[in-house]
This record gives sequence, structure tokens and C-alpha cells, in this order.
Amino acid sequence: MINKIVLFICILSYTTVFSQTTDKDTTKVSLVSYWQKGDHFRFKIKKSDEEWRNNVSSKKNSSEYLVNFRVTDSTAKSYTIEWTYENNIGKNLSLPENYTNKLKKYNRLQIIYTTNELGQFQGIQNWKEISKYISDFFADLISISAEESPEKRDALVQIVAQSKNIFTTKEGIESFLTPEIRMFHLAYGIEYPTNKVIEYQEEIQNPFSNNPIKSNTKLFLDKIDFEDYSFTLVKESTVDEKESKNFMLSFIDKLNMSNKKEAEKAFKNSSMNINDTVRMSFYFDLGIPYLISSKKVVEMNMQGNKGKQIITTDIELVIPE
Repeated sequence: MINKIVLFICILSYTTVFSQTTDKDTTKVSLVSYWQKGDHFRFKIKKSDEEWRNNVSSKKNSSEYLVNFRVTDSTAKSYTIEWTYENNIGKNLSLPENYTNKLKKYNRLQIIYTTNELGQFQGIQNWKEISKYISDFFADLISISAEESPEKRDALVQIVAQSKNIFTTKEGIESFLTPEIRMFHLAYGIEYPTNKVIEYQEEIQNPFSNNPIKSNTKLFLDKIDFEDYSFTLVKESTVDEKESKNFMLSFIDKLNMSNKKEAEKAFKNSSMNINDTVRMSFYFDLGIPYLISSKKVVEMNMQGNKGKQIITTDIELVIPE
């Protein structure tokens, strides 16, 4: 409670607070951004990624970094946001120490994007600069690896060549570099009933095809406290197996692979399920999240080989000391 009081004092010192609901109406909650130019918040992000092959753990990675969220412009119809990552990129990618030292200039990445007046994500503004950042990073990574062995360099060159089509377009960059940003803005601009589950079919942008990915989605309030001015919204999504396979096939089609036809055939004969759960906890008087947690489970069966991947992400508000 003391930490929350400190947070309120710090925010009240430079921004105006607007109520997201009324004292009388407890049947619904709406979340709208009431930010001002200069508003600034800091978040800690923790991620984990674990994979299994035929029920045996084959990979486990984790990373942690900080993000600065700053409102650089506010109009009647939009906000411009700077979302700046601060991390040790070499450490988070599990690179050797000599790589980490040489790549430290890439520890900071700034994404500039806009939202509408409600706080809903619209798009990245500086995607060309980000594309150059990624291109320069891979060029330096290849150069460093060449100092160790030609084999490592050749392997990296092949990986970069395969993914080149993804990171040279606005759609590709928004798909792969904004999942945390999209998650952050997911709840804004919608009115939620306190005693009803909202069910709908969601269409997710597919950066590799004109056909969107369809998922069956549920939205509901799991916890709401009008005295503490907080609530937790839960989003549960299940991507249809056919939609999952079509997404992977469109992804493969964009890669520069020598065995593309074999990979496409393998995916067509596979089974794949994707389930995603996101829990978003907000102070609705302040209009910001204090904790967002997501868990994505991907299960696949390809030619008798079973695979499973669990990806978790936590975005936690850093309370000023």
C-alpha cells in the first residue's frame, strides 16, 4: 500500500487523473488513455521460452530488461509514444562475452509509434530506422563471427538471408518487434461488463499474407476492486489448427530456403495448436497497467515428432523508490 501511495504521488505531480468509471455504476469498466505530453513510466520485462521435443526439454531461455514509456506528443485524436528498450543484447541472446562487448552499442533500441485518442496501437513511425538497426546488428554479428571461424560466419549469413524479407518491411517489423507494445495497449478503448464474458472471433494481422489469422477469443474481468481502483482483465485466445498451419506456410513462403517445398509439405501434414492467455492488471484511475502477464502454448505434431513451446512474458510497472 505504501508503494502504491508513492506511485500516486509521483504521477499526480505531472499528470491529471481522470476516472475510468463512476462511483454509481459498478456494472462496467472502461479503460481510456488520459495521457499528456511528457508523461513517463518505466517497466521491467521478463521473458522465458522453453521447448520440448517428444516430452524432453530441448531449450530453455530467459531474459530481463527495462523499457521507458514516454508520451512525446498528444493531440485530440492521437498520441505519439517513445518505447525505449534498455538491455544487454549479447547477454539476452546468450552470446559469448567477447560478442557482448563489441555489440553493446545495440543495447538501446527506440521504437516510435502512435495510438489513437483511446490508447489503441496504430503503427510504428520509425520502422525504416529500426530496419537499418537490425541490418547493422546482423552485419556486425557476422563480422565478429568471421574472426572465430568461417563456419559460424556462413551459418549466420544463411540465417540472415532467410529472414531478410521479414525485417525490411513495416508489416514484418511490427509483427516481430511489437508483441509487448500491442499487449500493453490491448485493453484500451473498450468497455467491459463486470459480470459477462465477451466472446468473439478475432482477426490478427498476418504480415506474410493478405489473409488475417482468425482466433476464438474470450474477454472477461477476473478481479475488480472499486475501492482500490484496480481491475484484472483476462483474454483467452485459441487459434484454429487450420489457421495456425496457414500462418506457418505463409511464413515459410517468405523465407529464402533451399528446401522450401519439403518444409511446406511437412507442415501441411502436421497438426498444430496455439493457445494464448493474457492477464492485464490496471489502476483504472491512472489508466496504466501495473502488471501484464502472458502465456502462449504452441503444440505441434509433425511426422510423428511431438513438439511443445511455452513462452511467457511479464510487464511490470517499476514503482519509484
